Order: sequence, then C-alpha cells, then structure tokens
Amino acid sequence: MARAVKQFKYGFYPALASKAGNDIERMNPIARKAYFERRLRLIETQIHLLSERMGLSEEDLVGDWMWSVEPLDDDRWASLVSLDYLLSARDALIETIETL
Repeated sequence: MARAVKQFKYGFYPALASKAGNDIERMNPIARKAYFERRLRLIETQIHLLSERMGLSEEDLVGDWMWSVEPLDDDRWASLVSLDYLLSARDALIETIETL
C-alpha cells in the first residue's frame, strides 16, 4: 500500500530500521529524531494500556505516587514498577527529543 502512494519514500524506513541497532550515535539527526519519536509513541501506548489495565487515569499518573494502606499483590506491584519505569523512560525521551 505504501508503494501506491505517490512520492512516498519507502527506502527511508527500512534504512532507518537497519540503522537502529546499536549505532544510534551514527544516525543523521533527522533519522535519530524520527527513531526517538517512534520510541516515544510506543512507550506512550504502553503507558496508556498499562494504566487502563490498572484502572488509573491520566491525573493519577501526573501527581505524586501515594502508598496504599493495604498490601499489594504481586501482579499489581509488578505493574506499578513497570509503569514507573515507562514514565521515567518517557520523560527521558522527551528531554532527548527537545535537545536534538
């Protein structure tokens, strides 16, 4: 379908994917920014899906984390740790994209 669109540069995307291995520093600035923006979209999607599964809203994600009085089961604890990691990764990617 992509080849049916006129002036679509299909070769750019496989080239970007092939360079995305361990040599991010060697990418040109446009490809590097596109790579980081794609990673940001993936992480934001994962945050959205995980927060929906946990029953958290966007306002819950923005504020400080509050400790629960009740003990957490293993699944909820693992989900909270994953969500915290994803939020930190999102912040780091946003900061990186802004500096490019």
